[in-house]
Amino acid sequence: MLRQAIAAVPKKVSFPTIALLAQPKHQVLHAALITESEARAHRRDPEWWKQQLTDATDGFMIRHWVFSLLTAAFAPVIVALAADLNRTVDELAPKHNLAIRNAISAFQRNPSVSRELALHDALRLNQATFSSRTLWLARAGATEATVEQIDKRIAGRFGELLTTVPVIYANSHGFPEKPKQSSSTPSAGIERHCPRVAGRARSSSERSVHNSQRRSCKTRVCGQATSFKRYWA
Repeated sequence: MLRQAIAAVPKKVSFPTIALLAQPKHQVLHAALITESEARAHRRDPEWWKQQLTDATDGFMIRHWVFSLLTAAFAPVIVALAADLNRTVDELAPKHNLAIRNAISAFQRNPSVSRELALHDALRLNQATFSSRTLWLARAGATEATVEQIDKRIAGRFGELLTTVPVIYANSHGFPEKPKQSSSTPSAGIERHCPRVAGRARSSSERSVHNSQRRSCKTRVCGQATSFKRYWA
């Protein structure tokens, strides 16, 4: 919230001056002010943004990088960093993706700092390839012409919004991780997605248990699909 609030400060305000005043007693505020000041000063510098992503040491810094890039950097910078942006956005947990999209939408409602992202020419001329999830984030702060181009692409790739989201397995930081597989189970693919029903039932009692567990697994997966839909409603 602090970073989002600082991003909404009008451009005419001197960040270095405020940061200097805040430094003695408010180190967190000082760091956030310096970060925002540098982002605004490097709106046209793709190398600076790339280095910021490389230097990001935790999930919060990575998520702020996505928000800052889509709200501060100019379109040519975003086009140049399309591959890095796609990879980063596609690894976000749904709740973080939604939070960033809401933050971008809120940012756009502040006329003192907002600017509409103009990617329509880059999209129309195929100058860059963006994933569906990246397009969905960019859409929240884009020009009308850009929204039109984004909608054309998302309409035919809506399934990608579902398949690229790490719903089932995520660690405490929101990053996807693979589940641990049992070394005693030969059916690795089945074990990965539905471990309790891996293998074939060889007797009537086994088949009965097998069917019961399949229903349980189906219920669990359907529940996850329902939860996922709520993230994107």
